[in-house]
Amino acid sequence: MKMIVHLACVLAMLASCQSSTNDKALEMSPDQYAAFDEVSGFSMRQPPSAMLAADRLNEEAPHDYPLGEQKLIRTATIRIEVVDYQKARMQIDSVLKLNKAWVNSENLNNFDYRISNDMILKVPSGNLDLLVNGLLSIAKKVEYQGVETSDVTEEFIDVKSRLKNQKAVEQKFLGLLRRTDSIDEILKIETKLAEVRGQIESMEGRIKYLNSRVDFSTIYLNVFQRIEYKFEPEPMVSFWEQLKNSMNRGWKGLVLFIFFLIRLWPLWIIGAGGWLIVRFFIKKKRSGAEKGKKKKKAKAKEKKNQNVKPIELRDEQ
Repeated sequence: MKMIVHLACVLAMLASCQSSTNDKALEMSPDQYAAFDEVSGFSMRQPPSAMLAADRLNEEAPHDYPLGEQKLIRTATIRIEVVDYQKARMQIDSVLKLNKAWVNSENLNNFDYRISNDMILKVPSGNLDLLVNGLLSIAKKVEYQGVETSDVTEEFIDVKSRLKNQKAVEQKFLGLLRRTDSIDEILKIETKLAEVRGQIESMEGRIKYLNSRVDFSTIYLNVFQRIEYKFEPEPMVSFWEQLKNSMNRGWKGLVLFIFFLIRLWPLWIIGAGGWLIVRFFIKKKRSGAEKGKKKKKAKAKEKKNQNVKPIELRDEQ
């Protein structure tokens, strides 16, 4: 029994020594906290044991958000057939006005067999269901109806949290900028500050975009009217009328061709001048060739005459 009591006392003493050693190892001085803050950009003012406890509470807390803080993006797609498109278009305008909605864009196609309009509508999120019901009441037939809901609460909270951290970092950089006098350090801090501010602007833009998508829902509406197609042949033109039109077109074509040729008068002058020059050189070359031939013939006659005279003298002798 005594042996068991002694062992229990020894274990208790060892446990107390170990816990005190761990607490001392986790303790940091205020100067060390401040130095860590400036280097890392994170706050270590709370002791590590408190931070670990907070992390443990965060891990145990459920990731459910209150209904009022939910960020939902709702999008509806509707395709309806109507009896009379013009009348239905006026009804759509009145329903939009009643629900404070507007047409963001539309694309109207008017075919022989169908009138179709693809519209993108924007409506306050609270009036989405009312507007959908109003549009469906106009339809002769509902071919498609669907509503899609996207929960962006987690993204919104994440961006907002990162924005808060970046603003805190911005304030720390501004504090360092006020305390420093070195030009090199000022330039480095301003460079980092510009990067942080760029991220802040990007996050603020993302938050505005999410708020806009949440506050105003989108409806993709296709409204169309079927038209019974009737084939209507074109009236046949009489033979004499076609002949008259053909002669008229032919005469106009001839007149246009003549005026086109007249329009090219500079080319005609250049072409005529070039042709005269070429003709002059050709004639000159031909005359030179003829003169050469005549000279050759004359020389050939002279040689022939020279050969004939000695033969005649021999005969006389």
